Amino acid sequence: MAPNLFLLTRKAVSPHRWFCSTERPEASSQNCRRTEHWDLPVPGTYEYIPGRGWYLIARDTDDNASEKHTLQREHVHWCPIVQRWMLQSELRDRTRWVTAAIGDSSSNGGGGGDNESGRHQRASRTKTTTQIRVFRLDDGLTWLQCWENDGRFKQGPYQRWCLDKESGLFRKMLVDDRPPQTADGASRG
Repeated sequence: MAPNLFLLTRKAVSPHRWFCSTERPEASSQNCRRTEHWDLPVPGTYEYIPGRGWYLIARDTDDNASEKHTLQREHVHWCPIVQRWMLQSELRDRTRWVTAAIGDSSSNGGGGGDNESGRHQRASRTKTTTQIRVFRLDDGLTWLQCWENDGRFKQGPYQRWCLDKESGLFRKMLVDDRPPQTADGASRG
């Protein structure tokens, strides 16, 4: 079989192609594992596995920071709700399906009136319940509905929910229910 004259000519007039390697540098950098030390979410050694993400592979012990406590790998996820890395076990603990009181089955009409009669009207209405999936914030009181009813994640804005002490059901959070803010704007909890 005769040599391809086009390929020979291209090789002859392109000296930058004479000594190039066949391995692409960006492909080789994507296939390597990386190990890093992070302080958050917990101090320890984390490993990046291509195609799978970050994993906590060893925790730092309290008595000696150089000594490592090895454990079973735990997946670390970026949580878009709180904008930080979180362990999979913490995400699982903070996420729940709960029974929530939504809407009113009877409409009593708005109307003015003093605050006392408004509370009485709210308490006398019968509410319907539904199952929603919520995520607990750092304050421990506020729960956000971050998923649609079919389980798909929403990008926001999220509805705030809290646990009603009287009924034991979740309800939409009112301004009075919100935890006090500190000087830096973070909620105390």
